[in-house]
Amino acid sequence: MAGTLKNFELVDQNGAKKLGKNFAQSSYALDPADIINYVSKHDNESLWDNLQYEGNLAPEIDSDTRVRIHSLSAAIPLVSQGIPFFQLAIDKLRSKSMDRNTYDAGDWYNRVDYTNMSNNWNVGLPIELGGDFKAAISANANIAVSSQQIERSSAVFNEFLQIRKSSPLFRLTDESQVIRRIGFHNTGPNQTKGLIMMSIDDGTGLTDLDENNDALVVAVNGTANTVSHAISSASGFTLHPVQLSSADTIVQTASFVESGGVGTFSIPAHTIAVFVKAQGNAQSVGLAVDPDYVNSPYGDTPIFGSGFASDKLAFEYDGRGVYTAAATLSAASIIFDIADMNSTDVDLSFSDVVVAGDSNVITDGGNNDFGTDITQAGTYAITIDVSGVTPILSIKLQNALVSCEAPISAGDAPFAITGGKLFVRGEHSGWDPKPEFELVYIGSNQYKAVANFNGSFPFKLASNDGSWSTQLWAQNSTGEIETGDSNCRC
Repeated sequence: MAGTLKNFELVDQNGAKKLGKNFAQSSYALDPADIINYVSKHDNESLWDNLQYEGNLAPEIDSDTRVRIHSLSAAIPLVSQGIPFFQLAIDKLRSKSMDRNTYDAGDWYNRVDYTNMSNNWNVGLPIELGGDFKAAISANANIAVSSQQIERSSAVFNEFLQIRKSSPLFRLTDESQVIRRIGFHNTGPNQTKGLIMMSIDDGTGLTDLDENNDALVVAVNGTANTVSHAISSASGFTLHPVQLSSADTIVQTASFVESGGVGTFSIPAHTIAVFVKAQGNAQSVGLAVDPDYVNSPYGDTPIFGSGFASDKLAFEYDGRGVYTAAATLSAASIIFDIADMNSTDVDLSFSDVVVAGDSNVITDGGNNDFGTDITQAGTYAITIDVSGVTPILSIKLQNALVSCEAPISAGDAPFAITGGKLFVRGEHSGWDPKPEFELVYIGSNQYKAVANFNGSFPFKLASNDGSWSTQLWAQNSTGEIETGDSNCRC
């Protein structure tokens, strides 16, 4: 939806900001025109046919819901940046009776009924079967559609064509415009599954591309329930005029309310709702890509720490008011400084900050410096919270350094392990329980493995049996370590 841009930044399911090119399903475009968006094409099954596989839609789902899901899927390229591409008659729920290769199948399977009386479903068993095809699919009465459903699907598709045409914001022409204007507001570890909330900004501070609107919000609800989502600073939105009088009466129930500086969008099940913030006599405030962004009092000036492990330890700003850096420190008394590169625009002193209550003790080091005693060698997080009037400085131990000597067993682990042993199993070991990656219990609820690990790789902490019966996981929300869920992955 953001044009498959390789340099578009998005927050992943773990809360990390990543460029499109760094996701597992990586993006590659440098310009919206580099990408052609489609959900079905001349090869393989039509969209309608592909949805009917039981792995996509359960047999008990009724035909009206199937039509809604098809309409939602077909419309996504029309609300996305890039060039939309469609198979002929996608608006008419076109079916080829599950035949996935109809170049030589004749009119029987390739027929399109422009009277909308039939979508050509179940006119015969497919000549070329997909791997998941089951003859029972053709007997499912929930897949057959009426002429009224075809008419409604065609009308809804036409409405999305009108919506795309109504605003140049759906047709941005270069990477910088997409990055500056498009935001996604349901991301990170707490996201609502099955919901996409995308905004396109055309408010003050940006070139006014759409003289009718200051912002758009595209809400894609792929779930079976009505979903509401709040976005801070969202105000003045209404359902798109085309959808207010839509052939789909359900989308007409989509709504927006605002209270206390927060706007809440409500979207019916299996629906794409487009909201607009109409422009008045002049361009006004739209909806920022990141409305929760906290401006730093230091602006875009890079901040560094001197006196830690490296000469200039760079801090990273998270956009929420906190600068963070990490350093591996030896046990010692250190004097450090926090400033910009040349200590010209930013040069913090002890009197400029408040020390966090749970921080390592920090003292006035003199000469605009700070002092602290590191009593345990390890990796420390140094943070500066600038969200309030006075910056809050903190130094906290994250991980103590441990010896790289071979671990000495302290006996049996404090809980039952299938097979008796735990291993670091991952790509580095071919997912096998290799002896050199054994986790040895060393007492006090601690396990240790000393081995040659290199690079970034997925892994599990698991037993050596073929069923992976015992597994260890990161802390849950209560701070406990849980075991046993073999469907998870560290």
